[in-house]
Amino acid sequence: MRLPQNREETLNRQDTPAQESADGEAVVATGQNRAETFSQADLKKHWNLFAEKVREKGNMTAVMAMQKGYDYDPDSLRIQMNLSNAGEIEFMNDVRTDLMQYLRDALQNDRLSMEIAMKKEEIVQAKAYTPGEKFEEMVRKNDALGKLKDRLGLDPYF
Repeated sequence: MRLPQNREETLNRQDTPAQESADGEAVVATGQNRAETFSQADLKKHWNLFAEKVREKGNMTAVMAMQKGYDYDPDSLRIQMNLSNAGEIEFMNDVRTDLMQYLRDALQNDRLSMEIAMKKEEIVQAKAYTPGEKFEEMVRKNDALGKLKDRLGLDPYF
């Protein structure tokens, strides 16, 4: 089979599922387009089986990341993993190719895809401990306290 030499040949090439060999017999293309349907329970079962294989290899960080779970959208066949730090993402990227190949083979669906992203952490405000911090927190909730402090000339930091 001859490879295209330029962009036009690539665009004009007709992709057919079968090619002819030198002796004229049809040869079936090796690309797969499996699209079997599967349930979320099947996905979870094979996800956990793969996690056990990763555990046996000793990659505990990837196992812990896999145990955090995933979101699955059956319409787009997309698995979304939201991990909490860059280390987990790095370890999951190391096993991602093997995981996707395993899931595609086990579930007989080549359209399955996966996205790994950093979880957006909510910013937690520090708790007010000193009288000044407590007063500032109360002023944020009710600005009339700040006006009253100014009117009376009070010093909450005393």
